[in-house]
Amino acid sequence: MNYSELKNNIRDYFLDSEFSEIQNLLLTWVEENIADISLQNEALGHASDGRSISKKVRKNLLTREEADVEYAQWRENILSFLQTLKTYVERVEKEKASTQSSPELVKKVRSALEDLNYKKEILLFRKFQLQQKATRGVFMINGSKYYGQNWLYRLLLKPLRMKLGKDAIREVPIDFSGQIPVDLFWFELYDQFSVSVSNDDAGDRQKLLDTIVRIWEEDRSIIFRIEMNGDIPPEDLLNFLQDFWQPLYQQTADRDSPNMLLLFLVFSETFDHQRAAEEHQAKLATVIDDNWKPVHPLLLNIDLLDQNEVLRWLEGRILHFDDILDLNETATSLMKNQPKIYPEIVMIAFCMRYRLSFQNQILAKF
Repeated sequence: MNYSELKNNIRDYFLDSEFSEIQNLLLTWVEENIADISLQNEALGHASDGRSISKKVRKNLLTREEADVEYAQWRENILSFLQTLKTYVERVEKEKASTQSSPELVKKVRSALEDLNYKKEILLFRKFQLQQKATRGVFMINGSKYYGQNWLYRLLLKPLRMKLGKDAIREVPIDFSGQIPVDLFWFELYDQFSVSVSNDDAGDRQKLLDTIVRIWEEDRSIIFRIEMNGDIPPEDLLNFLQDFWQPLYQQTADRDSPNMLLLFLVFSETFDHQRAAEEHQAKLATVIDDNWKPVHPLLLNIDLLDQNEVLRWLEGRILHFDDILDLNETATSLMKNQPKIYPEIVMIAFCMRYRLSFQNQILAKF
């Protein structure tokens, strides 16, 4: 029986006026779970006080009103003692967590965070993978700071890495800002794929596409991770897709390869996809249906978390983290008293409970 169950059982016994059950339960639980001698003695003292009141009631030494007053005071003392036990248990569990081997603790915390949020985005990506010949696609991971875009990117790729192996995937990271002309983006790609540059822009771009297609066909999967930093004008994004992804998709349309060719656009600020669709006729998809084609970006729009989502997530962690004793209190502390919160803030706060850095120990090594 954990602390939360002890507290709930004692409160139920108080409601039913089963005072002897409280004394027995409290003594048994403290004896089995608490190593501190002073707390064991205090529990014994509270049990003795309860027995003393019951004895006086049986001998008619107290009027009904006097007995109610003494039991009410005893109840307050027991509830106060429960808070003392909670503080003790939380301290012990934190000390226990801090002494765990770092790799083991990191693995456990990372595994817990993988179940937080992002289910609809992961399901959409899995649906893409189930499509016939679903080896090519472009995805927009959309959200502002602290939405956990890079965490979602790693979650999506985890099954691919496990299935194919790291050596079978070539990840191509590129930093693309709205203030940088699209032409400079091409030079980044030339460097990544060791393509020599001449004065023939069209010829150079075709050499790059040919190089990418050859690697995709003959060697390994290629996954582009484009960091879209800053406020990206829709026209810049559409120019990029038109100049790079669409020709690459068309060149691979009639070719068969078991390798993946994926493009992830990871936004650090929320991209105005509605404006892109309305003013620039951008074909952005939020579902996979008969009208969707791999050349059209799939929008993975991250949502904020509310307290109910955090509570449901914590419920699934109880068996793995003994210090999650009070779900509502833990959820409130993670939520920072906000009705809705950024997913990454919750992940950072959860890591801090175990003296871990989300950025350096969890995200960077995922």
